[in-house]
Amino acid sequence: MLAKFKNYIFENQLFTSEDKLILALSGGIDSVVLLHLLHRAGYQILTAHCNFNLRGEESDLDEELACKLTMDFQIPFFCRHFDTKNYAKAHHLSIQVAARRLRYNWFERLRKANDYQWIVTAHHADDNAETILYHLTKGTGVAGLHGILPKNKKIVRPLLFATKTEILTYAQRHQLTWREDASNASDKYNRNHLRLNVIPELRKINPNFEKTLLQSTEKVLAVERVFRNQLHTLEKKLVHQTSEAIFLNFRPLLHLQEPLIQLFYLLEKYQFSYLQVKTIFGLLEEEAGKKFESENYILVKDRDFLVITLQKQENTINYQIKAEQTCLNTDNHNFIFQKFPRKDNLKIPNSSEIAYLDAGKLIFPLTLRKWKAGDRFQPLGMKGMKKISDFLNEQKIPVNLKNNVWVLCSKAEIVWVVGFRLSEKVKITTKSTQIFRIEKQNIKI
Repeated sequence: MLAKFKNYIFENQLFTSEDKLILALSGGIDSVVLLHLLHRAGYQILTAHCNFNLRGEESDLDEELACKLTMDFQIPFFCRHFDTKNYAKAHHLSIQVAARRLRYNWFERLRKANDYQWIVTAHHADDNAETILYHLTKGTGVAGLHGILPKNKKIVRPLLFATKTEILTYAQRHQLTWREDASNASDKYNRNHLRLNVIPELRKINPNFEKTLLQSTEKVLAVERVFRNQLHTLEKKLVHQTSEAIFLNFRPLLHLQEPLIQLFYLLEKYQFSYLQVKTIFGLLEEEAGKKFESENYILVKDRDFLVITLQKQENTINYQIKAEQTCLNTDNHNFIFQKFPRKDNLKIPNSSEIAYLDAGKLIFPLTLRKWKAGDRFQPLGMKGMKKISDFLNEQKIPVNLKNNVWVLCSKAEIVWVVGFRLSEKVKITTKSTQIFRIEKQNIKI
């Protein structure tokens, strides 16, 4: 067992002999065996025990054993008590999710405070099998099929190679002492039901079920790494980001193998489900304008692009700009203002982010606000007035970006549709003596 343990750590490059490790020690058989193996292998460790105060005296006895085992090995011991039930209630979480969040948040703080490299947990092959089966019953992608990762950020799991039976055999051979959690014998939890009822049936088909599944997950993980690398290269070619939105050029995607699955993984980070992406994919050749929403994002098809924006509360703030003001900061933009005399050799840059206005035609303070229904202005070069809504349609602005458009007003007059068009009424002429320059600087979302 010790040889297999060392070999698994080496093969997966989990940590080195110089690294310092924090062991999550519950007092159960898995973490007790892991403590014994790490000590025998000569690693520098401290142990961390969480008392969630969920099982009364049983929780205190777990803590007592964890402390005793650690002291026997002359290893530093840290313990933290949590009011798990109240935390779960306050944050609208299940007890299991609350305990997990409390546990890992504390482990990470402890790791940083003591300058340790890794947090070590005692997940094993049976845990991995339960996780994969659980993901399959709930619906999963490639990530769910590889199960529990041997290394994830600062968390490592060096016992994933071992089955529960092997762990029990090792504990009995070395006459180790551990605590049993009575809740593990109840099948009222989904994972316990899989462990107690489903996996034993699968072992009847394959006695080495957990080991076979572990080998399969290693293959899936390797394939996923290759796929993710290719996807990253594709993403750099197809996706670009501005201060307002993410633009995904889907047209080249349609000429690749399995475009649907590649689109799904490109959109997965924006919280769109597989069923949503299937619907989006089916509408790529349809008329633009269809809107899809995930928890935090909005997606709209616009010509050859999928335009993704954050869901935001409507910004109804009106910003006032004084004549002497030099800058203004909003959520996504910085505005820089400059007022100066006109020169004969004035050169106006060809940039939608910079506007030059005749300062003599402006009435300060100016107002910067989001456009609203009914707004009109006289676009530069035109004689008549035009609705902002019609102007934005002509500019082919995606539906989910229209609400992000700002207008600059002098009294009730719109003098600049920011980033798009000046008003004819404030253009610079030979009679202009003072220039008001505005530059919009974008902040990435």
